[in-house]
Amino acid sequence: MKRILLVSIAFPPKNDPECLQTAKYFKYLGKSNKYQWDVITSKMPTLFMPYDANLESYDCGYQQKVTLPIYQNKYLQFVKRVLSPGSLQLPDPKNRFFRKPLSSLAKLKHRPDILYSRAFPLSSNIFGLMIHKALGIPWVVHLSDPWVDNPSIQWTSEAKMQNMRMQNECFSRADFVTVSSPSLWEFYQNEYGQFRDKFRYLPNIFDDDDLNTKPLELSNKIRVVFTGGLTAERTVLPLLQAFRIFQKKDPILASRYEFTFVGAIDRSNRIIFKQYRELPISHLGFKSYNQAVTLQRNADLLLLIDTPPEDQSPIFFLPSKLMDYIAAKRKILAIANERSVIAKIINENQLGLVCNHQEIPKIVEFLKTIAEEHSLGNKTFFQQEFVVDSFRASTNAKKLCEIFDSL
Repeated sequence: MKRILLVSIAFPPKNDPECLQTAKYFKYLGKSNKYQWDVITSKMPTLFMPYDANLESYDCGYQQKVTLPIYQNKYLQFVKRVLSPGSLQLPDPKNRFFRKPLSSLAKLKHRPDILYSRAFPLSSNIFGLMIHKALGIPWVVHLSDPWVDNPSIQWTSEAKMQNMRMQNECFSRADFVTVSSPSLWEFYQNEYGQFRDKFRYLPNIFDDDDLNTKPLELSNKIRVVFTGGLTAERTVLPLLQAFRIFQKKDPILASRYEFTFVGAIDRSNRIIFKQYRELPISHLGFKSYNQAVTLQRNADLLLLIDTPPEDQSPIFFLPSKLMDYIAAKRKILAIANERSVIAKIINENQLGLVCNHQEIPKIVEFLKTIAEEHSLGNKTFFQQEFVVDSFRASTNAKKLCEIFDSL
């Protein structure tokens, strides 16, 4: 039986989107009974990855777990971002994770046969690179988002050069590089043709056991739920602008709505909430994974807001939040670019409604349609019976096992 070493800062019971993806893959990889697993991850607390007791059930399935401290201070990090942003881009603020790879390896009781590293954070893959150099074993690299070509990272010129070197060394040395978005897979195939045979598409997933079996019961209110972060360019403003217009046009239908938001929120979005406080909106702050799932299952409509792209820049991202919403089996209202992976998946599978951030009149019409269907008591409009099996954790863990089997 082969032994696989997983290296990932993002590992349960820490709670962030990549931690949840790692947890769900790892749960079903462990069910294969083909491999013995060891894990190297960061010690809690890890900045911006809070502990979540609900995720303890995912923290199993390995023979040994080595945890390493990452010393970070959010205030010092803020100062560095202002004065020396490049220092936080080598490759990211969690780069202390890979400072002592050999001493970390010495803590393992058994030598691994295969190495599997998952980013983001990118430091996980740099740690994987160092272990691969030390042991020379087969290596599978995962990227949940683009590396150097990430449009959401404003690289300094020096940091971009350094990261290009690190990225290409990882691509060169790895046996396979898996990515979570079909558009990113296509981009890498074309942009890095010398490595095209190594790239594989393994999407973000939902846990098969999280599929909602609760039948929908409509109440006198349309319960709209958003679970996720509202930070930087991802803003609730288009929705609230549209709802204010709809409320003036049809106050009776608009009175059916109540909007609940949970997750991280930055200062600019807090200001927006205050500016629209007369609307039926509430932000409940950060919630545990189980609390977020419960809100999703009890919703009539799930709201997804994507970050708007700049001009015609490539759209690579497949948010893991979409997978949670698919598992909840409720209608989705997505504010996203029509070129996005989100729009393609929702439209192809008839999971809901999609409109651009600038299309305020279209959002108004969507809000009207939704309210009218609710007033008619049309449960089938809100409940999704179709499940996109290609995003099941069990399906994709099996594909990943096939990659390991080939090594």
